[in-house]
Amino acid sequence: RFSQVIDKDIEDCDLLIVIGTSLSVMPVAGIPQWVSRTCPRLLLNREKVGNFGHVQRTSTKEGGEAFYTRDVIVQGDCDDGVQQLCHLLGWNDALEEAYSFASKRHFRDQL
Repeated sequence: RFSQVIDKDIEDCDLLIVIGTSLSVMPVAGIPQWVSRTCPRLLLNREKVGNFGHVQRTSTKEGGEAFYTRDVIVQGDCDDGVQQLCHLLGWNDALEEAYSFASKRHFRDQL
């Protein structure tokens, strides 16, 4: 299925969020490089991986050069990064519901 949908998903991607990975197993490890150069990328991870944080050079309208990165890197525990993101987006209640549902399902599956 991956190979059937990845091209369209990459084409449609307007924000890439990568959470908790070493980016060492292909083909998934290549996804951050496959998205458009203008697509913002968010990495929530204990360490910087892949080419996240790479500085890009572009030309300005005035004929000069500008440097930028499209990446935001939040280093630390993934759960903490997800909580920060949900807080910023006003999704605290939805996150709590998801945690509650997951913990109830895990408990039920342990019986």
